[in-house]
Order: sequence, then C-alpha cells, then structure tokens
Amino acid sequence: MQKWEYKTISSSAGNWAGLKGSWKPQKFDELLNELGRDGWELISIYQDRAHRGTTQSLSATFKRPIGSE
Repeated sequence: MQKWEYKTISSSAGNWAGLKGSWKPQKFDELLNELGRDGWELISIYQDRAHRGTTQSLSATFKRPIGSE
C-alpha cells in the first residue's frame, strides 16, 4: 500500500505579488516547480484570510510518496 507525506505552506499573498499588489504567477510557478522537482504534488490551495475582497494569505498543501527525497 502506498504511503504519503504531506506539506502545507502558508504565506502572505504579497509574497507572490508585484509592487502594486498585482498577481505574479511566475513567482508562484517558481515555488511550484521547485517543490515539484523535490517530488511534491500540489493537491490543494486555499485562501486563509481575506479583507474587503482582497486575499491576504494563501495556504497550499502538497503530497509525495514516503521515501522519495
């Protein structure tokens, strides 16, 4: 039976935004690609906090088979 390990990261949405708060997907892609190279697969992403319709914080959960380092 396959066994999994999980990793959840949380970060201010500003870490993936530009100077005026505009979304910069390439910054998020860099993080996803780095984790993917380490065997992590994104399984969930959600907004932790919002204020007046603006995302303040994001959390992403990843999984990978145990023993794949």
